[in-house]
Parts: sequence; structure tokens; C-alpha cells
Amino acid sequence: MKKYLFVVMLSFGLSVLAVNPEPVNCTELLAVNFENKTIEGFVPAQIDKRNKVLMVAKRLKTAAVSTVYKGAKQNVYVVLNSLQETDGESTYRVSINGKQIGDEVVNTRIYNAGIKEYTVEKHRLNTKKICLKKGDVIQVTFTNATNGFVPEGNLTATARGRWKSIELCK
Repeated sequence: MKKYLFVVMLSFGLSVLAVNPEPVNCTELLAVNFENKTIEGFVPAQIDKRNKVLMVAKRLKTAAVSTVYKGAKQNVYVVLNSLQETDGESTYRVSINGKQIGDEVVNTRIYNAGIKEYTVEKHRLNTKKICLKKGDVIQVTFTNATNGFVPEGNLTATARGRWKSIELCK
């Protein structure tokens, strides 16, 4: 019985890999190069010059930025590269032409986990390739969040939703 169960699990795993391969041949779009850093309805994004990333400086607020895609038409997976922070788990959303790609993603909690602050965490947003063409507007929203664990005066410190880039992968 155990031999048959192993074969079934092995073949299921292979079929999942064939349908949903790891992204390769990625083009990185740096967050700091997104042209529009002030979008109506959101607080302006700030540049963290030390880490060369974008962030939300205002406590518990959400920022959004956008850029116009200038590359050739292609079908891609989208990967968001965020920075992990000990004082909160920020959330991120990526949209193309107003349509959200995949689910909202949340950084993994690293408080007391022994993971170095500002470690890059990769979030793959879609399981099926999407078509991206010249002129499409890519928007990223990101939040300033607290996990309530790191004291800072009378409040608790916040993660600033820092993110490095998105990758467009074939």
C-alpha cells in the first residue's frame, strides 16, 4: 500500500511542476525607477536611499506608485521583491491597467526568527502567465504596518513596506 501511495504522490508533484514552472529569464524593474510616486487616494511613496528601495514613511498608511511598461509584448509571471522587517508585516498588491495580479501578499513575520532585517522576500503573484504590452500601467500599493512587538516611545514601531523591485519572468 505504501509503495502505491508514494507513486501517486510523486506523479502528482511532477504534474504540478509541469503546469506551474519556476519563473526564469526575468527582467527586473526597480521600485525607485517607477515614475509616478504620488497617486491620488494614497500617501506619497518615499525613497529609502540607504537601501535603494521605496517605502511608506507615514504610520499605518498605504502608498502607491506606477510606471508605464516600455518593453515588448510578452507573457510573464510577476514576482515582487520586498524587504522583510522585524517590526511589522507589510502588505503588497500589484495591478496592471487597474486589474490586480494574483492575491495581496504579506511579508513573513521575522520578529525573533533569527532572520536578518531587510532580507529580500520574493512573492510570486500569478500562477498563469499574463500578457504585458507596451503602454500598460503597472501599479504597486504597499502599506506601513506594525506587529505590536517592537516598542517605540508610547507606540510600537512600524515596518515601512519597503520593496526593491518587481520581476517580469518568462
